[in-house]
Amino acid sequence: MRTNFIDISGGGSNATTAINSNIFGDRTSGMFLNPYGPLPDNIIKSIFIPETPWEKVVDVKILAPNKVVEVTFADGTRQKAVCDENDEFSMETAIAVCLAKRAMGGSAVYNKAVKKAMKVYEDKLAREEEEAKEKARREKRRAKHKAYLERREAKRREARIEEMAEAYRRALKD
Repeated sequence: MRTNFIDISGGGSNATTAINSNIFGDRTSGMFLNPYGPLPDNIIKSIFIPETPWEKVVDVKILAPNKVVEVTFADGTRQKAVCDENDEFSMETAIAVCLAKRAMGGSAVYNKAVKKAMKVYEDKLAREEEEAKEKARREKRRAKHKAYLERREAKRREARIEEMAEAYRRALKD
């Protein structure tokens, strides 16, 4: 009986050998039974070796030194990355931005995703700032309440001492 396993362990083994094998794997090895039989090589490649945008890079041009980089892909599409005046130029970062734009489907989608991520980050910072202000307000309120309780206790203590002194004066007077 032929048994087929799919290797999900990522151990670097050959995908064809891992899937179309006659060995019995154990639960710790990451090998699981494939009930549908051996898979053809083209399916194996599409599952285990996905096409990636960086495999399609044809050309990288610097359009403006330390400012603009354009990456051309095999299908003819081009993506540009422009460095802001406040940022330090990095070729790796520029290429990574171009690849991200390509992978996401274009500049508009990429820019929208970055804006959303920045909004999430800004909201997080605002929330943390509000929490810090709220914590400081609560601490101030606790300190104020504690001071009030101490003043009240001191006043009551003085009132009791005054009562006792008055009682002693009356006792001595009688």
